[in-house]
Amino acid sequence: TTADRTNLSCMRGGSGVSCTWRSPAGGPCPQAAAVKLAVEAPQDLFAACVDDALARHGVTRLPLSLEAPTSPMPPVPVPLVELTSPPLSELVRVTNKESLNLYAERLAMRFARERTGQEGYAALRTALGAELLRRGVPPKDLRPVDGSGLSRYNLATPRGMARVIVTSLQEPYGQALVDSLPVLGVDGTLAGRTTTQATAGRVRAKTGTLTGQKCFVGVAERPNDPEHPRVVFALMLGNMDEGTKPNANETFDLFSTALVELPLR
Repeated sequence: TTADRTNLSCMRGGSGVSCTWRSPAGGPCPQAAAVKLAVEAPQDLFAACVDDALARHGVTRLPLSLEAPTSPMPPVPVPLVELTSPPLSELVRVTNKESLNLYAERLAMRFARERTGQEGYAALRTALGAELLRRGVPPKDLRPVDGSGLSRYNLATPRGMARVIVTSLQEPYGQALVDSLPVLGVDGTLAGRTTTQATAGRVRAKTGTLTGQKCFVGVAERPNDPEHPRVVFALMLGNMDEGTKPNANETFDLFSTALVELPLR
């Protein structure tokens, strides 16, 4: 944000958000303040954006009618539009590189449908619970309830998140998952981070950010360590206030350097 978050409060109401700024005693009121909010109904927002984009190109939605058509339907339906989806690996790559919550949520729902035949958060919890059980990850280490990770009911530990990466590396899609993770100092959510000669191109991590919290889960390459050429890590930082020094990103930079350069004990 461009202002101190402790002085900016937001309250949802209907289809809008009411924001209130409370200046400290004698303090000035800023000319501008910004805050990021999660979308409550991402599917509805996406549908509205699609409708708006189509309307700008002269394609309007036909009115919905529940009445029977006056003329018989053609015996062989003719497709109006065909859309070929990118491969799953590409969708996961975009999701992880840019940390797109909407993509993550929809991929999770598709996973639930594949495993249970149903979509919805109850089905997702069932599907994820069964998959984590198969991987040997107990609920006390990881208990996800959605795809984006924004729900306050998600519970995770570094051990649980690292275990997911370790077991994924044993699957046929393991390398595709590694390739989908942002590279420190190169792309995605880690593009702006500083690197050293040792860490450049050797640390990949999915980031997770909430107010005061930051997480990094991924893999690091250790070219000078034949015994441990690749290590999996999970770093979770809490209570990271606006003035915390070093901040979360700086802490991760130091952690990455140590992870690549220092001997493992």
